[in-house]
Amino acid sequence: EMDLPYMVVVTTYQGASAEEVNNEVTSKLESVIQTIDGYSGISSTSNEHYSMIFVEFEYGTNLESAQVALRESINNITFAEGVANPMIMRISMDMMPVAVVSLSREYEGLSDEEEMIETTNWVERDLMSRLESISGVATVSVSGQSDTLLKVEFDDAKLTQYGITSQEVLGIINEQNVSGLVGITFDAGSIRLLYIG
Repeated sequence: EMDLPYMVVVTTYQGASAEEVNNEVTSKLESVIQTIDGYSGISSTSNEHYSMIFVEFEYGTNLESAQVALRESINNITFAEGVANPMIMRISMDMMPVAVVSLSREYEGLSDEEEMIETTNWVERDLMSRLESISGVATVSVSGQSDTLLKVEFDDAKLTQYGITSQEVLGIINEQNVSGLVGITFDAGSIRLLYIG
């Protein structure tokens, strides 16, 4: 096992512009990261809603100690309201994929879009669990799968009966729709941000 001297710090700030993220998150984090023993370099990006900082350490740096020191330093920062607790992730060789596979499956009588949905269901329902049960397989991840979209059709008579408008129904649905960054992962050599919503 080889420790790569890198860490990633990802912080969300929902509703913030890239400039606000830079001023309220990225700049503050950069200033404390540069004080950590073994620090070698930094590369940061401020986007709408989140900050991502790649931190490089000198080879031979004890990364466990560096991560603890980084967490302690970050905990001393006063962030604006709405800034989530920064996530720190060490990058290791174990995160690199051993195999990358592209799959497709044909189904008789289905359109291309329907085939993609069915293939996604098959991969997520059957194939992933089989692959994950193989001895020595640490994780299995899927990308490029189909997304499920819901189409809402209103029954005007029912809306009238209940005294509610279609806009009010959509407002209720929207209020229940939770969104935001829930995690980060290393996938095929890239950092992926995991969102729900």
